[in-house]
Amino acid sequence: MTFMKSTLIVLLCIITSPIIAEEISGKFAPPAGQVLVFAGQDNISVGGTQKYSDGYVDSIGVPGGITHYVYFSEGWTNGFGRTFPLGSVAGLNSEVEWAAGPMCQKAYLESPQLKDCVMHVSISMEGGGEVKVANGMFDHLIEEFVQFIADHPDRVFFIRIGYEFDGNWNKYKPKSFKKAFRRIVDSLRTRNLSNYATVFASSSTVKPGQFEEYDPGSEYYDWIGYSWWGNEKKFGDAAPALAYARKLKKPVFVAESTARGHYFDKEDPEELWSGWFKEFFQHIEDNRDVIRAVSYINADWDGQDMWDGWGQTRIETSPRLKQRWQTKMAESTFINAADNPLQVIGFFPPTTRPQSSNVGQPAYQNASLPDADRVADLLSRMTIEEKVAQITGWWFHDERKLQREGSVFKPVFYAKKCPHGIGELGPLHNLSIDEDVQHYAAIQEYFRNQTRLGIPAILHDEAAHGFMKFQANSFPAPIGLACSWNTSLLEDIYSCAAQEARSRGVSHVLSPVVDVARELRWGRVDETLGEDPFLVGHLGAAMVRGLQGSDNGTIKPDHVAATLKHFVGYAGTLGGRNRSPYPNGMRHLLDTEIPPFRHVIKT
Repeated sequence: MTFMKSTLIVLLCIITSPIIAEEISGKFAPPAGQVLVFAGQDNISVGGTQKYSDGYVDSIGVPGGITHYVYFSEGWTNGFGRTFPLGSVAGLNSEVEWAAGPMCQKAYLESPQLKDCVMHVSISMEGGGEVKVANGMFDHLIEEFVQFIADHPDRVFFIRIGYEFDGNWNKYKPKSFKKAFRRIVDSLRTRNLSNYATVFASSSTVKPGQFEEYDPGSEYYDWIGYSWWGNEKKFGDAAPALAYARKLKKPVFVAESTARGHYFDKEDPEELWSGWFKEFFQHIEDNRDVIRAVSYINADWDGQDMWDGWGQTRIETSPRLKQRWQTKMAESTFINAADNPLQVIGFFPPTTRPQSSNVGQPAYQNASLPDADRVADLLSRMTIEEKVAQITGWWFHDERKLQREGSVFKPVFYAKKCPHGIGELGPLHNLSIDEDVQHYAAIQEYFRNQTRLGIPAILHDEAAHGFMKFQANSFPAPIGLACSWNTSLLEDIYSCAAQEARSRGVSHVLSPVVDVARELRWGRVDETLGEDPFLVGHLGAAMVRGLQGSDNGTIKPDHVAATLKHFVGYAGTLGGRNRSPYPNGMRHLLDTEIPPFRHVIKT
């Protein structure tokens, strides 16, 4: 009874495991207590490439990730007289300088020295670009960007779309920003890419309510991000971002941080360390429940037209600061390239993943591969919303209303109810055989062919004494069948029920009931197999063999998965009321209620 064993083990783990109220999870988030370290932001400051080799990477060490910027601002001229090129994403495939140092994302990916780094790509839509992204005018830029991500399947990209959405310099309008954000993410999803995570990020001065105002939908981003410059009274503390992340239980990326206004080559390094750096690391420590990544901007700000007055914060220009920084980065909290960041965040490049023998077919869709490999491949592609959907069920109490309206016979109904897929769909007992055919076709047309990963939905139904549907065979109630003491008879009856269910699209039934009937006031005694644990256990095992079509826990293709009902002690409740406390004590539970469950599982 492998299936039943696995199900019960999962249920027991859920019940007995402690629940952490503020547990944070998100795509590519390091484990709690660890922080992925990025360095940015222009090619000179970062270094590590063939053209630029005197930056952070070359002088301090290779970080866990690289922060970079690209622009969806085709044809726009910024306030520094730089006009963004036509026909391409600025800073992606070729070098561009827009008054903030040279920018070329491709150069980092061509550097062997940076092969283990996560790439943090920030998309600016300044100059009205978010409106053109939203209305489709910049679809060619989206296509170029998505193709770039697809062309590097062995690399991970954190994509910060429309970063610092609240910044007055961006002039983003909430409506167009949200549409633009979603349009970019939808384009990524259509390619079924698994090597990226998205970040919804503010500035350091974000105000309460602005995250809610600009939110494109929590299913569209994996992380919350913000900028942090220290001196919080002057530059802001991004408190609304932290609060929003905790509310949504998403990881936080401090996507930009630097000692704004300081000059590392001129100031006392000890004062700098005990001032800005102490505050920086304390900020991380104070918010370690959510902060899982930080990016330090290692720039000569005053050397760039756009940032005049911001200072000079290249760590390598101060030997003492460099030494202290390197010592800090060596702590187990911080993840740099030497710490195998891709492995830490749970990303396995395609070269190490199970591959399908069919060109272009994902491994999880290849039935010839081991189940464990297929599951691992599928999980690596799923968003958190898609994973949650798979442990969720949907059912509506007014079946006749759904039947009368006819909406359940159309794929669009499920697209609205289950945008990320679903684990199981509940029963509609009143459908005829012909209606079941339409119903099943609509369901799987949507879930298999219209969802991102094509994960089919499981349909479950009832089979207490035969498949509980119109135009299906009905047998005597279990309390009556139990009077036969005939295990072969029950196996045959429930095999018939299973085949009827499977022929109508149902692959999981909520049967058998192996509760022991000792409280005769309980209104569901007729569903049980009697008052004797021995008899209930043996007849229950026969029912499972019939439903699943085997005696080894496997499920034959024309049979269904069984469910032991209900949870132990359910039939012995106070006063015989359904769903009420169990008053009979541990001994009665162990001696009477548990034995049938144990017997079925071990048989």
